[in-house]
Amino acid sequence: MKKRIFALKNFSLNALEAFAGFTLRQNITGVMKKVELPDELFPLRDRVECLLRKDSFSLINEDGKTVCRLNLTEIEVCSAGSVFNFSFAELIPLKGYFGEFCIVQAAVEDQGGKETKKLPVIYSVRKAGFRSDAGKGTVEADKTPDAPAADVIRNILIRLINIAEAKEHGVLEDTDPEFLHDFRVALRRSRSAFSMFKGAFPPEEHEYFRQKLSHLFARTSLARDLDVYIKIMGQYRAVLPDSMQDDLEPVEKYLTAMKKKEHEKIVGLINSEEYSLFKNEWRNFLGRAVYGEKGMQRVRDAASEVIKNAYAKIVKDGRKLDNSSPASDIHKVRIGCKKLRYALEFFRPIFPSKQADAVTKKLKTLQDSLGAHQDYEVQREKLLRYTEEAAKGMKDKVNLSLASGYLARYLDELKCSERERCLEMIDSFISDKVRAQIKEMIK
Repeated sequence: MKKRIFALKNFSLNALEAFAGFTLRQNITGVMKKVELPDELFPLRDRVECLLRKDSFSLINEDGKTVCRLNLTEIEVCSAGSVFNFSFAELIPLKGYFGEFCIVQAAVEDQGGKETKKLPVIYSVRKAGFRSDAGKGTVEADKTPDAPAADVIRNILIRLINIAEAKEHGVLEDTDPEFLHDFRVALRRSRSAFSMFKGAFPPEEHEYFRQKLSHLFARTSLARDLDVYIKIMGQYRAVLPDSMQDDLEPVEKYLTAMKKKEHEKIVGLINSEEYSLFKNEWRNFLGRAVYGEKGMQRVRDAASEVIKNAYAKIVKDGRKLDNSSPASDIHKVRIGCKKLRYALEFFRPIFPSKQADAVTKKLKTLQDSLGAHQDYEVQREKLLRYTEEAAKGMKDKVNLSLASGYLARYLDELKCSERERCLEMIDSFISDKVRAQIKEMIK
């Protein structure tokens, strides 16, 4: 027999004694003290602090024999003024008392204890929303379909602000453009999760924070665009004939200079009192049990409604499309797909995995095509604009203009080809088959 660890909620020692029929004797009374994060969580050590207290007990039968040992661990995960509390029971079996051990385990499970294979510190830090690599911003709800919608969304949003904060240092250092990208993904997911459940929170606070999140996201957009265009300039060079490959150099220099200025703005933003105040306000709001008119609705019912409406919007917009539709109309479908994707990812644990995975797989493929179509459209427009800006003050603009025009035609061709694929995939995604899968998933 091996020891077992259980994550606890609303645990009572008295209830444990009453259920198991054994007497508890406390051997060690612990004190709360700071513990070092394990190597697995090393990247978080400068941002996350853990405090731990462990109390040890023996369980005694009627004959006065110790039949099992119990360690109760309390953990506080602290970061940026926020505190997350977790409790664990560690059951240690003793030779010759397997039956008694099973009784104690049943008593713990009767109070909602859930076994975990992770160390309590690692479990707690991850449950609080922190990851050693901060991930890509993907966050799922706990498997609690009957929980109030506002509580579940609040938990998701806390994890997302933790992820955004985990990226701040990398954004400031600007060593890799992916830090800014992941920072923005966490903000965008936060805005989406907050907006899609409009009635979960009081209207005034909902609108206030929705605008704050949108404003913050918008202020980082240009820097991200510049990162993307600087990266793809190498691809553009490869497309051009050999004689033209150096003619885009003025655009590259312009983009690099612009990125430097935008990065300075972002550094100022992240280090600003305004941003610090927003985070404090946001965390304080998420730490309060406030509810709108739909805040107490079962999260499964609320999520089902969101998924149903998001898919209906895709169907409505998708049916209007044909070969003559402007790129902006196709982009509407792309936005709708993004909202549906977020909802499916947020609430995947509370829906049947077979249907959820099938819909998500098909949706990802559609999103890839829609994203490529939008990229070609936007890249063409911005390439011409950046070329115009870079050419200012140049005496000889002919070669730059020719290279830019060549690429614009190339991007047009790619967009037209991708458009046909997009329309076919949209038709497939709004088919009766996918509609039935979603209906079966949320029933």
